[in-house]
Amino acid sequence: MDFSDGFVSKKHRELNLSASESADPLSASPLPVSPRSLKSPKSSKSPKSPKSPKIQGKHRKGNLLKHDRHSHSAVDGRPKRGTWGGIIDTDDSYTADPNDPNFNSSEECENSDARKERVNFEEYKKKATIIVEEYFATDDITSTANELRELDRPTYSYSFVKKLVSKAMDRHDKEKEMAAVLLSGLYADYIDPPQVYKGFCKLVESADDFFLDIPDAVDVLALFIARAVVDDIIPPAFLKKQMNYLPKDSKGI
Repeated sequence: MDFSDGFVSKKHRELNLSASESADPLSASPLPVSPRSLKSPKSSKSPKSPKSPKIQGKHRKGNLLKHDRHSHSAVDGRPKRGTWGGIIDTDDSYTADPNDPNFNSSEECENSDARKERVNFEEYKKKATIIVEEYFATDDITSTANELRELDRPTYSYSFVKKLVSKAMDRHDKEKEMAAVLLSGLYADYIDPPQVYKGFCKLVESADDFFLDIPDAVDVLALFIARAVVDDIIPPAFLKKQMNYLPKDSKGI
């Protein structure tokens, strides 16, 4: 603007000059001119301010700020579920999901069967203990045999053999004799021979444990084995074979 005209006062010229000097030349950016506007301007109106460039995709207002604000880390510094950091995390409360593409139905069935087997075995041992205690109280071989058959767990019979002998080892000679007589009466008809053999194997393997509660456990167990050999419910070579599987420092040797 030309200020040579006297119509503009000195004060106006100073104000205009001050405004010009305080303006930031970098604050204004040139307006983009599209090719269409160069060819055929349709309006003489003042050009509008350029619109902000559109972002691809649908975003609601404030989405970018929210995205920056939220972290993938939990309060304690560990990654949340669904983040990369959680790939190697373990969860003790994990349960198999049949809809998971990596779900292995056969493996899950095996685990379920194993758990069920453990529960059944523990239940059998509890009932076997009750039967043994009742037998020592009544000395009724027939009733004991029937109760054992009602358990209907022939593959667990070795545990009954072990329970019967181990309970008798810590009692008087009367109970020891009762246990030997019962084993002879149950052999073959109620307890399969391999189960009797396995039961005595478990007794020899547990000799060290028995020794903690029964100082003469080894001698008493040797008498039970000798009696079983005499009654033909275990072979004479049983003890010799079993010695090969015991540690050198075992009390059973």
